[in-house]
Amino acid sequence: MSPAPRPFALLLALALLAITAGSVRADDNIVQVPLEQWVDFGFGSAGTSTPTYATTVPLDEAGYLLVTDAYCSGDRFTVNINGQDKGLTSEPTSVRCDLSVGYDPDSALTVSDFSHRAYPLAPGTSAFMITATASPYGGGAGFFKVGKGVYVDPTLGSKFKVVTGAGKVNSKDAAIAACQAAGLTLADVTQANWADVVNAVRASTAVNPNPLDAVVVNSWDGNDYGGVALQLNVRATSDTITNAGITLLNAPAYPLCQQAATLKAAAATNSSTTAAVAAPPTPQIARKDGNLAVIGPATHIKHAAAMCKQALGDGATPAVLDASKPAEVMKATALAVSVVGVNKQVWVGGNRPSVLVTKAVAPGQAVTSPDNAGSDKYILCKKT
Repeated sequence: MSPAPRPFALLLALALLAITAGSVRADDNIVQVPLEQWVDFGFGSAGTSTPTYATTVPLDEAGYLLVTDAYCSGDRFTVNINGQDKGLTSEPTSVRCDLSVGYDPDSALTVSDFSHRAYPLAPGTSAFMITATASPYGGGAGFFKVGKGVYVDPTLGSKFKVVTGAGKVNSKDAAIAACQAAGLTLADVTQANWADVVNAVRASTAVNPNPLDAVVVNSWDGNDYGGVALQLNVRATSDTITNAGITLLNAPAYPLCQQAATLKAAAATNSSTTAAVAAPPTPQIARKDGNLAVIGPATHIKHAAAMCKQALGDGATPAVLDASKPAEVMKATALAVSVVGVNKQVWVGGNRPSVLVTKAVAPGQAVTSPDNAGSDKYILCKKT
């Protein structure tokens, strides 16, 4: 926690914040997002970006932006925050659509096949944009969430957390046990991951580094000093948390924990055994009408783009239907009915897995989410 500013400085800071927030709201191209809520976003081919989003983290708290792919794995993103490129999300370990997470971002975070990452946010207002750098299906959907505090990634283990469940501990064994009870391990702190330590300390209401406090750690820069109980002393300055030294544990303190390496290794092993992607079946044109065609055999959505191109040539993709063009929707529906019958579904294009339903509905309701994302369906393709 930073020292309290003088009244004039505080008023000036609040005034500047209000001006910044006001300018964000005045820009119609910036989308305001709430805290602690998942927000879905769509994307097209690699290089396409979301609108610019804006959010405000309380002045007295750290925050984070959590981004994850969902539904079909293989996509990857880069994030720009306040005009600065903050780097890529994790590298996905497979390209597939049969992992059964659907549109559940919390489930996607537990599977290394899906690309995700948490980015620290400074207190106050931030603007950010997400860009797809890999998009094997030519489009898809992901989720982001802006949270308060520090995020502990369940698979990547790139963040720390002050664990308070067992209270303050007075030995290394007690610190290790407290971390294990939280599904974590005692932290190995280095100069390279110091930014994560800062976020963890800022996020914890149990640690008060103003003027000085301490947390129990396992090691510093790879040195555990013979396995003795170590405390990392932390001190608040005007704009960050500084390392005030590594010493022997001399008073009870809360442990600083991180994701256990064994869990990360198990997740990596599990994903490597399931990363194979089956080749698409040989496509056949079941019925064609102008630039639209229904392609078979019925197959998984992960094969849709490749089969359209193989059957109809370059420029052919799963058809994206526009509800504002009812004649085209009706034509597509009639073509699909002639192949699969009524009350069925065929894959179509879009920024997320979608189907055209072959029943009498308004054009705006004809394209929807699939009833069973893992099932095989015919594909409606369109050549441009």
